Amino acid sequence: MENKGRNHFIIVDDEDAIRDFLRQFAERADSECDIYEAKNGEECYNRLRELSKNGSYGKIFMTVDHGMPNLTGLDMLRKVKDTGLAKKFGDKLMTYMIFSEHQDYGEEIGIAAVEEGLAKGYRIKPASGMEIAALSRKHFTA
Repeated sequence: MENKGRNHFIIVDDEDAIRDFLRQFAERADSECDIYEAKNGEECYNRLRELSKNGSYGKIFMTVDHGMPNLTGLDMLRKVKDTGLAKKFGDKLMTYMIFSEHQDYGEEIGIAAVEEGLAKGYRIKPASGMEIAALSRKHFTA
């Protein structure tokens, strides 16, 4: 797919501190990308719908927390798939789920997201910012 616009790094987490932390590494990964923060799955879904409508997006890298109000990370990714957004973005969209280490279900949900083709992988918080930056940089330059 041709890259028609700017790359986007989308950070989806209900914790301000986590979004701030990941933003620092997103800026290091690609100083030219647009960084968008969402406090829940619904905000992220709406942002993805906006991007798909205007069509002026490059590659999209998302880090998605699961335990959020309004729409969990896994439910949001399922909605993206079920409504056809994931298909529209194709290989331009790469998602990693990130879970708090105290969430007993994190590993199960991460595995489910990968097996359902909703996420490329998952990490446990505190995820290495350098690792997330490296993953996004690899995606943006592929």
